[in-house]
Amino acid sequence: MLREPTQIFTPSGTQPFHQLGVGSNGLLYPQGQREWLPEVFRRRGVPNPAKQTVMELSRVKKPTKISVCGVTITADSNTYSYQAKDISTLSRIFGGYGMGWTFELLNIHNQGGKVGYSQAATVKIELPNGMLTQQVKVGGYFSGDLAAMSVMAVRANDGKLQPLLFNNQFREVLLDPASTKKVDIYIKTTNPIIWKRMSLDVRNSKMTFYKASPFPTK
Repeated sequence: MLREPTQIFTPSGTQPFHQLGVGSNGLLYPQGQREWLPEVFRRRGVPNPAKQTVMELSRVKKPTKISVCGVTITADSNTYSYQAKDISTLSRIFGGYGMGWTFELLNIHNQGGKVGYSQAATVKIELPNGMLTQQVKVGGYFSGDLAAMSVMAVRANDGKLQPLLFNNQFREVLLDPASTKKVDIYIKTTNPIIWKRMSLDVRNSKMTFYKASPFPTK
């Protein structure tokens, strides 16, 4: 997969991709195609598809910036970000139908020199009307192998930490939309996972994932 592309390619003779699919783990793909997209393009006779169609932001090393489908995407060695014109657009590009975000936490495996991934847990931010104008609910659940006694917490506006995962149990965190300008989700685990912090800048409709980030003490 391409590490530092300059564009998402729409091949001649195929339907233009009007939607960009993105994931919390940093995979970009035209909507409707996921990891198998390069192989799909090979069957259509598109030369060198993997160099122009898929991007793994979590593996980018050098500063990268692209704009596609109304979304500005940046990445460097420790972070990758998505920024849109408004919160509703930012929600829709994650496949949440404009009603929030679902974040998959993936374990990283390295066997025989090849990198692979597996499910660990899932975190959800629910937007009742697609915007931050009604009470926002943050929750989660186990969807794979996450180490026992892993901890997750939510922080709004740089305030106090609120437990999301504690003592191996997920709980709901409710946020006041009128006062919420920034939301951070932190993860502490022994699992090698792709990202350990998500930061949502509400005012600028920007979401940033940190591959490494200290867990706050309070």
